Amino acid sequence: SCLALGADPATYLELTHPVQRLITEHLCLMSNAREADLHFGHDGCGAPTAAQTLQAQALAWARLARPDGLPDDLAAAVERIAAAMYVAPELLSSVGSYSARLIEAGGGDIICKGGAAGLFCMAVRSQGLGIAFKIADGSGEAHAVIALATLARLGIDLPDELTDELAQSPITNCHGRVVGHLQPADFRLEMMA
Repeated sequence: SCLALGADPATYLELTHPVQRLITEHLCLMSNAREADLHFGHDGCGAPTAAQTLQAQALAWARLARPDGLPDDLAAAVERIAAAMYVAPELLSSVGSYSARLIEAGGGDIICKGGAAGLFCMAVRSQGLGIAFKIADGSGEAHAVIALATLARLGIDLPDELTDELAQSPITNCHGRVVGHLQPADFRLEMMA
């Protein structure tokens, strides 16, 4: 993207770089955020990253699921991105990760991505839903359990072998013995516009 814009790759990690400006502009369009309300830090690769509310994240993912109402060029890009996430889910995390397996099992209807400090976002394309949750202690260990419980509440069927394996993630002690399982607590879904 730097080369396509004729921008200097050496300053790519600066918030003022043309690519970072475009990322911020599109993030605001997708999440209805105002740039003045964003707080920036840096991700693990050193690139600028914006902190947003879970509601803003969920809205952005809902628009990733169904880009209705976005400018035509952005809607077309969103469709390409969602399709690419399904075609190569391992590029979002790693080969065999629960998120890659969930995307594959969803057959193109479910896309998802874990983030820093316990953040997890997903979209259900057929329903135009965006879902965002964050684990308070910053851990991502319960992502799969919560994601599967949420999808089950939404009536989305997934292969039994995936849900059986991931629905109750084992907790092991320092000797490798299973001493418990992660399982979802009772929760309610809130639909927000």
